[in-house]
Amino acid sequence: VYMYSRTCSCRVDERARARGRDRTRAPAPVVLSSSLRARAACVGEKDTSTVVISNNGKSPLKIFSAYISDDVSNSFKVIEYNEPPVIMPEGSVNIKVEYTAKEAGRSVAVLNLESNATNLNDGLYTIELNNTKLSTDFELSESKVNFENVLNNFSDSVSITITNLGNAHQVWEVLSDNPVFLIKPDKIFEADNSENVEFMLYFTGGLSGTEYNAEISVTNDCNEEHIINVSASVIGYAQVGLKAGEAAASPGDTVQIPIYIYSPEQINLPDIKRYATTVCFDHSLLFPIDGTPGGALNGDMRCILIDPLNYNSNDIIYNLKFLALLGDTTATPIIISNSSAYDTSGINIEEKSGFFNLIVDSNNLIDGSEVLSLEPNIPNPATATTHISFTTIEIGLHRLQLINNRGQIVAMLYEGNIEPGNHQISFDSEQFPQGFYIYRLITPNNTLEQKMLIVR
Repeated sequence: VYMYSRTCSCRVDERARARGRDRTRAPAPVVLSSSLRARAACVGEKDTSTVVISNNGKSPLKIFSAYISDDVSNSFKVIEYNEPPVIMPEGSVNIKVEYTAKEAGRSVAVLNLESNATNLNDGLYTIELNNTKLSTDFELSESKVNFENVLNNFSDSVSITITNLGNAHQVWEVLSDNPVFLIKPDKIFEADNSENVEFMLYFTGGLSGTEYNAEISVTNDCNEEHIINVSASVIGYAQVGLKAGEAAASPGDTVQIPIYIYSPEQINLPDIKRYATTVCFDHSLLFPIDGTPGGALNGDMRCILIDPLNYNSNDIIYNLKFLALLGDTTATPIIISNSSAYDTSGINIEEKSGFFNLIVDSNNLIDGSEVLSLEPNIPNPATATTHISFTTIEIGLHRLQLINNRGQIVAMLYEGNIEPGNHQISFDSEQFPQGFYIYRLITPNNTLEQKMLIVR
């Protein structure tokens, strides 16, 4: 706290002396400061200012008393004054005033000096004492933070806002009493009045089954302190489960089998957005369609890699889409395996298989009145458009492939789900080089082949 001081200048009035006036009333005009001002301060902070009174006259100047009046906040007091000082000509005396900041707002008081100066009313001179204690209130967006169910060796963070509710620029120091909780980007923050500043509170991670606690101290430059109580609980590795759903369909139907994501511990899932898994099933019962990857055959099973599985807060993380086939069996498990999470480690993913049932109706699965056949193409040799006729006896997926003499599939002449009966397709052979070809009919349970010659 500082106060601006002025001097009292006094001189002897020789004419008054000639008239024989009592010399205890020195005919000396006084010039003193009209006010003293102090800077903004913190509550309880003290500072001292000095009022210098000089006698520039030729007779002694007496200061009978110095006292404070009109001090509503009781913030000012005279702390050094030798009563009554006598100031000899060209001499001076100091009066010290102490200011204590007690409440926000403007503090005003009056310093009264009683003297023998004849140019003052009854020898009384007053000095206004003026101070402003600025408000340093502030608030925090959080008073309590709980990092719940943090994965083993994982970190977590939260943003905290400090709002300056006062009318002055403030500086805060933010400290943690536990090293597992860190303050970033710095420990010193500042903001002008009515503004705010943010800092990040990080939990750096810990051991499974352990509880961590701390107090985060936020203190401004007036030592006004707010506390944030922080806790963190660390749990084990297993946090995520992936399971396939169940479905049933008739041959030829489209079927959708969901993959679900869930929490084995019935708690919030970790903030991981991308997973991958492998799904296997009996290839004779289900055929992938509508964007579901085709995967690869492994014996009787078809295995497809689903990557990525994008988690966006829904419990269904992916939908597998199939065409139901008349296969070698009537049921297959939907096996989930080799699951993983991206950009992290230390998570065990629980896997649960689903199931698919084929609804079998012996009345329409196989047409006993027909015989499965694949006829020679007409004309053969083919020079332009040629026609292929075939008879099916099953409901399900059928494919007609064109294969060159190197064993390469050069065209899929037909692929779809059809009913038992007679069928014919036509295609333009002119788009293929001349030579020998095989066309192959693949049904849910059989494969037939015929030869074709294309000439020019």
